[in-house]
Amino acid sequence: MGHIRRRESRLPTARSGAGLQQLDTVGIRSRSDYSGSPCQASVPNDMMEGRVTCEEFASGITLHTTDAIETADLQAQVVLPPGMTILLLLEGSKDVTLDGTALQFNAKRGPVGRIWSITRPTTLGRSCVRGRYVRMVSVSIPLSWFEERVGAEAAGPAARELTTFLRAQLSLKDWEPA
Repeated sequence: MGHIRRRESRLPTARSGAGLQQLDTVGIRSRSDYSGSPCQASVPNDMMEGRVTCEEFASGITLHTTDAIETADLQAQVVLPPGMTILLLLEGSKDVTLDGTALQFNAKRGPVGRIWSITRPTTLGRSCVRGRYVRMVSVSIPLSWFEERVGAEAAGPAARELTTFLRAQLSLKDWEPA
């Protein structure tokens, strides 16, 4: 599988019956550089207990999944490359900032989704709360991937709307998963 870079950490836990068969330990450490991939962020093993994966495909698209409990109260940050992220929070809550703009997610009443686009390297800040459970999936797509496929001459209203969304720094859209 030369086209996929995968990072997954697994660590069994003493918890039982909580709907988590196997748990991993991972987290995000502060990075001041922009490396071109959300999966390339260094991750300390003391931030979450559960399963967390990050796969990077040859196209530059990344798939990140979390099914874990936060193990500490802390703040973390990483610099993200330009692109679009589609986040689906299935359970729990999540607090993040993008260059200081707060984004709060809460799936108490069911799954929630948010899509954002950034046009330049942008700092993602994350707040962790000890004991908080998070189950989520996110897909990050580099801006270059869209530029290669859509191009400057987008045809049709949907393509033009996507191009407008992608060209504005910190475009945000909420969506309700069906």
